[in-house]
Amino acid sequence: MEPSSSIFVRWSAQLNQPLNLMNKKVLEIGHGGAWYLAQALDEGASYAVGYEISDELNQRAYSALWQLGYRDFELITGNGKDLDTLNGYKFDLIYSVTVLQHLPTRTTKRYLCDAVKLLNDDGFFVVQTLHSYGKSMKRVSVTDLFSVAYSEKEFALHCENAGLKQVSFARENYESKETYWGIYLLTK
Repeated sequence: MEPSSSIFVRWSAQLNQPLNLMNKKVLEIGHGGAWYLAQALDEGASYAVGYEISDELNQRAYSALWQLGYRDFELITGNGKDLDTLNGYKFDLIYSVTVLQHLPTRTTKRYLCDAVKLLNDDGFFVVQTLHSYGKSMKRVSVTDLFSVAYSEKEFALHCENAGLKQVSFARENYESKETYWGIYLLTK
């Protein structure tokens, strides 16, 4: 994948902050198929860790990354309640792409607190999560079993209570009159 098309280049432009991954240790919370981990390594990350709650997803992603020639990565299976399996690690960049809205709010709050412990003092945490234009709302549907569309104010308060400071914020609209993506650049 070309670096110019990576999510990190897009976030850098949206957040008006360069996200230089060269020689950085990165963590993706909820990596899914690990394609953003591959982008992080392509952008120069020295080591990439993916956290997922499914052994099967980790096995598939591991196989795909290995076949594509990636070596400086690790995939960790967690319990979906906290990030305790990552204790002892430290990261320059932690990111989560459209994951936290699928967790109960108490779990999202725990992940935010745990991320503070995993983040190097000068590191960044980028969170892309679902937001509503009005007050926060829970959604249940056939295609989206559960999600919380947070208001900006509520999610910012969760971040602040976890010990995270907002450096920058971007809104990414899509074809919805009720929700949009909120993208946060956070530090300790």
